[in-house]
Amino acid sequence: MSDEKQVATDQTGGEDKTEKNESTEQTDNKDFKSVLAQKEHFREKSEKLEKEKEELLAKVETAEKKETPTQTKTEIATEDLTSLKEDLAKIKFSQAHLNMEAGDIEEVFKLAAMNSQTPEEILEKNPMVVAYMEKKAKDKKVSDATPTTNRGYSIKPDKPLKEMSREEHEAWAKKVLEQS
Repeated sequence: MSDEKQVATDQTGGEDKTEKNESTEQTDNKDFKSVLAQKEHFREKSEKLEKEKEELLAKVETAEKKETPTQTKTEIATEDLTSLKEDLAKIKFSQAHLNMEAGDIEEVFKLAAMNSQTPEEILEKNPMVVAYMEKKAKDKKVSDATPTTNRGYSIKPDKPLKEMSREEHEAWAKKVLEQS
């Protein structure tokens, strides 16, 4: 009987090992399917992005071909030549007028272009520019000036002050006061 009880408990009670194995197989199978689905999804996404990239590159190439300059080489050369001439004129003007700042030179050239005059004529004949430059020169003089000090005496004594008698000291002080 004990054998029967053991067989009965094995069949009815206790752990059913087949159910466990089936459940782990099912979860493993689900995980495997999930991984495969993710792999397929990302492969499709990558292919889609590659196609979009190729299309965009083709569009960029066609756009670059369409954007070829319409100007001829001679037109470009003359534009470059005029800009180089303007730059050279600015350099020569700045070397001739060392006291002017770069911003002032630019403004003089703009005024000259607006008034159809040369920068030299603007600098000499335009009253606003003349007044501005005079004011700038005066301000620079004031800022560069060093204050004079009248703290010391300008007439040096013949001998040190400590060695002078009272009369010599008074005579020297009168000379200093008369001079200042």
